[in-house]
Amino acid sequence: MAKLFNKIPKDIESQIHALDGKPFVLFANVELSASEEFPNLPRSDDVADVSVTALDGLLPDPASGLWASRNVNGWVIVRDDLPKEPRTYGHEVPHYGDWSKGSHWLSRTVEAYPRDFVAAPGFTFIVSVLRRDEIAVTVGVELDRVFEEIPDDRRVLRLALKLFRESTGQRATIRSTDRSMADYVATTSVDWELLPVGEAEEALATVRSRLDPTDEEDTVLQDRMATLLSLKPQKLVTGTSNFARYFGGYFNDELVVFENIRYGNAIYIMFDDWRELSTLSRTELLGSNRNFTRITHQGRWKRRLERVLAQSRQARTSSS
Repeated sequence: MAKLFNKIPKDIESQIHALDGKPFVLFANVELSASEEFPNLPRSDDVADVSVTALDGLLPDPASGLWASRNVNGWVIVRDDLPKEPRTYGHEVPHYGDWSKGSHWLSRTVEAYPRDFVAAPGFTFIVSVLRRDEIAVTVGVELDRVFEEIPDDRRVLRLALKLFRESTGQRATIRSTDRSMADYVATTSVDWELLPVGEAEEALATVRSRLDPTDEEDTVLQDRMATLLSLKPQKLVTGTSNFARYFGGYFNDELVVFENIRYGNAIYIMFDDWRELSTLSRTELLGSNRNFTRITHQGRWKRRLERVLAQSRQARTSSS
């Protein structure tokens, strides 16, 4: 059991070793809607407020979960990997069951596994607003603790990883301290521009300016934009910088359709975590087990697209 508690996920170990001895922190970038909160971080609703740019010293409530409790109170580990040893337990009892006649100490010795007490680390979080748009707030969440290397006592790092997941709902990523939070997010996230549906011509002009399509590609672009508009999205989405080749329709937080006239002749329908999924390369996306649907532009692809969207909307309505 003690060995299991010391175990660090292999991918985390690999990320740390790749830093070649550089100090690191635990980090994740998270998308929140205006009404959404972290699972267990206090005052997390403040992050969605446009007047807030950063919060620090956020201590998870020890009543919110096992790892938050251990973070504040410490914990005991039963060392069942070691031989048992004599342990004496005792308590005070009254003489002949009558406290008025005095008392004496009653003890007994048993064989028990040794125990380790792990002191409470008292980790807190730093939350910084990195980007806002009409749909969501992108925040960077960082554990306020710099690790120089994998500590000899891995229990503390393991608790930090568990606490991060429990408190934010996100799996931590290892980030070197020589890279700022904003720099890190810039290389792992995508900027999307959300345009009103009524500005389809403006969206087309934006995509054209970024793609510089041929006449044939422009015909395809217009057809696919018309198809998207016929499905009645809430917003139109266009990518910026390295993701300028993408455009699509935003239907809700759990349904975004991406088109791409130049790369991978297919539509990608993403049902959740669409901002995160959109950072993946085509190979990474197809090799993952994430929640998306790929429809190639062959045969009756428009009918297949309509059917997938209808099913998704029906499932969302049923679960609400």
